[in-house]
Amino acid sequence: MKLILFHFSEILELVFLEPLRFAEEIYTNPLSPRVVANTSLFLASLSLSVGFVFVVPPYSSGYLFQILWNTVLHFFLLSLFTKVFGALFDAQAQSLSRKGKASDISLFATLSISSLAIYTPLAVLLTAGGLGGVSGFFLALLLALGFYFMVLVRGAKYLYEIYIVTGK
Repeated sequence: MKLILFHFSEILELVFLEPLRFAEEIYTNPLSPRVVANTSLFLASLSLSVGFVFVVPPYSSGYLFQILWNTVLHFFLLSLFTKVFGALFDAQAQSLSRKGKASDISLFATLSISSLAIYTPLAVLLTAGGLGGVSGFFLALLLALGFYFMVLVRGAKYLYEIYIVTGK
């Protein structure tokens, strides 16, 4: 179990801290990248579901069923979301005459969706600060999605070797 957790954190380290090495080292890890991707997708969808229920009161007796149902829905929607963004990034990179890496960018997008696990802590902080309801819901979602897009764009830049030259 300790070894599995170590390999899981090693893959997430590649996504968040070292996207430059992602393409070379993702398939050398003994843990399957798809298993880690689905696990991180599940954790992100669970975090979104719990945060949505927490930030928008009133709480009822059926909130546990709502969390489970929302987790299943978010899992499928986020998996579709990552495939669409992977295809869009790959199409844009190929229009810039880069080599197509659709499977790599799709896997990177799925793994980086684990950054949405920060939604529930953000929702708790905003609700404790008095910003609950719909406004807290949208603000926490905006911050979490902004972090996701920051990670995704940074990884796509390294995967497709797109460097923006500034200056003269």
